[in-house]
Amino acid sequence: MNVEIMDVIVCRPRYSQCTAVYKPFLKMIMHRAMNLLRQILHSPRMEINALFLWATAITGAAAGFLFWNLSAHFYTTQEVGLASTVNSLMWLLSGVTSLGIGMGIVRFLNTAEDRKGMINTALSFTCLTSLLVGTVYVAGINLWTPGLIALRQPWFFLIFLLLLVSTTHSIILQMVFLSLKRTSATFGVVVLLNILRLVFLFFFRAERAQGIVAAVAIATTLSNLFSFLILPRLISGFRPAAALSGPILRQLIPYSFAINMADFLNNTPTMLAPLLALENLGAAASAQVYIAWMMGSMMLSPSSAFAQSAFSEGASDPHRLRSILKKSGIYGLLITVTLATIGFLLSEWILRLFGPDYRGAATFLKWLCIAAPLSALDSLFTTAFRVQKRLWTMIIINTMILILFIGSQSILLKTMGINIMGIMWMFAQGAGVILSLVIFLRGNEAEKSEKIAVEQIGGIGIKN
Repeated sequence: MNVEIMDVIVCRPRYSQCTAVYKPFLKMIMHRAMNLLRQILHSPRMEINALFLWATAITGAAAGFLFWNLSAHFYTTQEVGLASTVNSLMWLLSGVTSLGIGMGIVRFLNTAEDRKGMINTALSFTCLTSLLVGTVYVAGINLWTPGLIALRQPWFFLIFLLLLVSTTHSIILQMVFLSLKRTSATFGVVVLLNILRLVFLFFFRAERAQGIVAAVAIATTLSNLFSFLILPRLISGFRPAAALSGPILRQLIPYSFAINMADFLNNTPTMLAPLLALENLGAAASAQVYIAWMMGSMMLSPSSAFAQSAFSEGASDPHRLRSILKKSGIYGLLITVTLATIGFLLSEWILRLFGPDYRGAATFLKWLCIAAPLSALDSLFTTAFRVQKRLWTMIIINTMILILFIGSQSILLKTMGINIMGIMWMFAQGAGVILSLVIFLRGNEAEKSEKIAVEQIGGIGIKN
C-alpha cells in the first residue's frame, strides 16, 4: 500500500512534468508536418508529381517487402537467392535493351508532332532489342552465369524472354506517364502489378524458384496491358501498334544512348551485387544481399521520386533548374535521412522478419543506411547533369564508381563477406558526390563568367 502511495506522490508529478515539456514539442512537430503536407497538396505540379512518384515507390517497396517476405517463408534461402538474382539480372538487361529511350520520351514527347508514333516506335524497337539480347543471354547462360544453370528448363527460357520484354516495356510506359505529368497513372499500374505478383506467387508455388520468376513475369505483362487501356484517355486516338519510324529513332537514340550509358553504369553495381554474391559466396548470400539492398532502396525512394519529378520539370524549363533542384533536394534529403536513421537502428529486427537466415545481413544493411544520404545527393547531381546535357560528365563519374565498387569486390568479397559490399558502396558514393559537387560548382562559375562577358560586350555596344 505504501508503495502505491509513493508511486502516486513521486511518479505522477514526474509524469505531469514530462508531459508539460514534451506536449508542446509534439504539437509543434505535428503542426509543422501538417503545414508541409498542405504546402505539397497545394503546390505546383512538380510536388504533386513527386508525391505520386513517392507514393508509387513506397507502395512498390512495401509490396516488394511483402512479396519477398512471403517468398522467404515459402521457399528455401537458395531458391530465393536464385530467383532474386534473376530479378536483378532482368533489370540490368532491361537497361541495355531500352537504350535509355524512356528518358528520350520524357525529353521529347510533349513537343513531338506524332506522339502516338513516338510511343509505338519506342515500344516496338525495345521489343526487338529485348528479344535479341534475351536470346543471346539464354544461349550462353553457361558462360555468363553458371550459377543459374539450376534454372535451365525450356519453359523457363520463354518466361525469361517474356519477363525481359515486359520489364523493358514497363520502363517505357512509366516514362510516358511521367512525360505527360500523369504520375497518378503510374501509381495505379504499380498497385495492380504488386497485387498480381502476390496472387501468382501462390499460384506458381509448386514451381519453386522458377515459380517466383513466373509470378513476376505474368504480373508485369498484365499490368502493361492495363497501361494500354489508360493511354487512350491521355492521348486521344492512341492504339498500340507495331511501328518503326526512322526519324523518331534518330531523334531519340542519340540523346537516349548517352544518358542510358550513364544510367546503366550507375545502376550496374546495384544489379550485379546479388550476382557477385551468388558466384563468390553461394545462393544463400545472394538472397541476403538482395533482401538487404531492397530494404536499403526503400530509404532512397523519396529522393528518387523528387529527382525524377525535378528532371521532368527541369527538362521543360531549364532556366528554373536551380530552384527546382533546391526544393527537390530539401524534401528528398529530409525524408531519406529520417528513413535511413530508422533503418540503421532497426536493421536486425527488419531482417528478422524474413527469417533467421537473413539476420546475417544486418551490418550490411547498416552500411547501406549510412550511404543512403550520399546516394540521394548523387541522384540530385545526376538530374542536374541530365538537364544540362552534360552526359559525358555522368559517364565518367559513374564509371569511376563502378570500377571502385566492382574492383574492390573481386579482391575482397570472398575473404571479407557481404559487409565489404556495404562499406565500399558507401565510399564509392561519397567519392562520386565529391567529384560531382566540384564539377557542378565549376560549371556554375563558368556560366557566371560567360554572363558577365556578355553583359560587358552589350554595355560596350550601347556606349558606342
